[in-house]
Amino acid sequence: MLDNSLKTFHQPLTTLIFILFLSPCVLSTYGHAKVQPDDKPVSFTAEQAAAGKKSYATYCAACHGEVLEGNGPAPALANEFFDERWGDKPASELATHIRRMPPGVTGLLDEATYTNLQAFIFQANGHKPGDAPMPSTMEALARVYLPKKLTDTFSLHTANASDAQRAILSRLPLAQAKQPADEDWLHWGNSYDGHSYSGLDQINTGNVANLELAWKLPLLSGPNHAAPLVHQGVMYMYVYPDSLLAVDATSGSILWRYRHEVGGNSYGKLGIAMDGDRIYMPTSDMKLLAIHAKTGELIWEQAIIERVGGIHQLGENHYLRSAPMVVGDTVVQPVAGPLMKYGNFIVGMNSKTGKRLWQFNTLHGTAEADKTWSDVPAAERSGGSVWHYATYDIELDLMYFGVSQTYDPLPLLKPDGSPKPGSNALYTNSTIALKPRTGELAWHFQHIPAGQWDQDWAFERQVVDLNFQGRERRAVITVGKLGVLDAMDAATGQYLFSVDLGSQDYITAIDPKTGDKTIDPEKYARKDMKLVGCPHISGVRTWTNIAYNPKLRRLYVPSYETCAEMTITGLGTLTTGMNFKQVESPYAPKGKLAKWIVVDLDKQAVVRADYKDAPVVTGVLTTKGDLVFAGDTEPAFKALDADTGELLWKMPLDQTSSASVISYAVDGVQYVALSVGMINNLTKLKADFYNEIHQKNTQTGVEGAALWVFALKPQHRQIDEPVVAGFFDSLLASIKDLW
Repeated sequence: MLDNSLKTFHQPLTTLIFILFLSPCVLSTYGHAKVQPDDKPVSFTAEQAAAGKKSYATYCAACHGEVLEGNGPAPALANEFFDERWGDKPASELATHIRRMPPGVTGLLDEATYTNLQAFIFQANGHKPGDAPMPSTMEALARVYLPKKLTDTFSLHTANASDAQRAILSRLPLAQAKQPADEDWLHWGNSYDGHSYSGLDQINTGNVANLELAWKLPLLSGPNHAAPLVHQGVMYMYVYPDSLLAVDATSGSILWRYRHEVGGNSYGKLGIAMDGDRIYMPTSDMKLLAIHAKTGELIWEQAIIERVGGIHQLGENHYLRSAPMVVGDTVVQPVAGPLMKYGNFIVGMNSKTGKRLWQFNTLHGTAEADKTWSDVPAAERSGGSVWHYATYDIELDLMYFGVSQTYDPLPLLKPDGSPKPGSNALYTNSTIALKPRTGELAWHFQHIPAGQWDQDWAFERQVVDLNFQGRERRAVITVGKLGVLDAMDAATGQYLFSVDLGSQDYITAIDPKTGDKTIDPEKYARKDMKLVGCPHISGVRTWTNIAYNPKLRRLYVPSYETCAEMTITGLGTLTTGMNFKQVESPYAPKGKLAKWIVVDLDKQAVVRADYKDAPVVTGVLTTKGDLVFAGDTEPAFKALDADTGELLWKMPLDQTSSASVISYAVDGVQYVALSVGMINNLTKLKADFYNEIHQKNTQTGVEGAALWVFALKPQHRQIDEPVVAGFFDSLLASIKDLW
């Protein structure tokens, strides 16, 4: 049972964490003191950093992560997230915010401890200790600053293509979003159904060992994990910060570039959308842009939310993370933000003009949703973010979205921790199907009601045809953080079946008719709780997309095999005060932090589960060539046999990758591409834990980020048999004509 003091303390906790501490979306808008010419770089000692490390574990890790990776609404304190927010700023600014932590509590620690915490954070971001200790007074800290480590490499992206290369733009046909060619990659998952499957097979199990680096494009290493799109030899890529590149997909030569000035910090995106002659790009200042694919010129710019002074009502900071999707004349953009009053929403806009057509609210506005929040009024509901990719069924004309949880589950719980009757808190942890032209809700399915563990089901929903109970069914499938696959009828939302991937211990039973899940009662928040729960809140899987191979009718899921020591500490991003310390899984072999899981959807069963050392940190690509591609924390880019799981090819990387993998073809040559050196919270969490367990030194998000593109060595590129036959037929006909 949660005592009253915990309830009182945690009601405002998560909101204040997000508003007051290290949120680049909020704090960047207030402006900063400028570094003066006579200011000096900050100095600190190794002893201060060592003491600060111990204090961080006690007072800060519950919210901001054990390795400063961020956790839910509490942002990361490492790498580009930190560098963008605090680099080249007086050290007194960070010192001020540290002294306000934890939210709602002042004077908890003494000045020396606060100073040591700051020294540890500086050291964790790659700054070296020295002989002079860091001062503790605000006056002294205002005269020193933390040098910014990264510089804007936009100058690297000067258009450098030749006239002959740029000519490809003038010949560029309109992109057909509904019917992309095998040679193109027009959506985040290649096609509307989100399979992440390529119909190309020039690269296959017989020759993949001959893959080599074809070209490389340098990038600014920032918070980002967007995969590029490719259309008829032109690659379009969202790059940090808030920029769009068009490049020759055979060489990386830049055809044009577009940059959107946001007047503040940029944050990571999952991608862009393309249809016709337009690219649709979300921005860090809550706008959607339509940019001409041939020229890079802005066609229209539309605000999703009108901000006043950079802030949309104090405490409300939505952001655009998901890629938009274009269906006919409608471009649809999901909106996220963990602690927004009234929750989040999805908007539909006219793709030609940017005019707003409709808005669907994820936590209120329907009679069905409003009666499931018990006595919590709409203005006090938060969460329900839609930050992952959407999918679309052309025949049914339905779009599918995943809605995340709330970080404020406390009002939904009984004193014993179980959900109140009727407090399912729709549409959290749900699949929703919307009509793209009107935003009307067609159906929903809630995977877990009133979830309180940050174990959400916010990820992509794939549209697949499968055999169920003796007949073919069109289904929508999704795998949540707990590693349980749910399948629903694509037209009606009727529950079909679930498959437990074997890495969780929260759910003890699933009703075969309704899909209702029974939760282990020990997992509900209570004052004296102390147990290990699997998986950790990083999830069996999270934003890194899984892949479905329709040729083999198999789903490929790279799971992350760690668990959490669950306690109530009085600190945390959830209002229950629950804390999750990452530990190795007791169900996995020692040191095995990953598992490749293969699901046969016709059998509704796991058919292979292979443990690995290194966790996957990219989306998955599977191909007609019977291959599965992904990047991991080794760090390496690997190709597996889709049937046997055998490792067929490995390319060492200089740091971890962090985006989806794509494949495309130009002039008969197939390419495979992924970005390396970008950073997000999950990548850092996995890489640092992998380093700790295996005594490795995997780098994440350091200088040298780039897009790596691979192709077969020329002598191993096979020509399709019909092409060969056609060539000889033509040759013989020419010889006959000569005779």
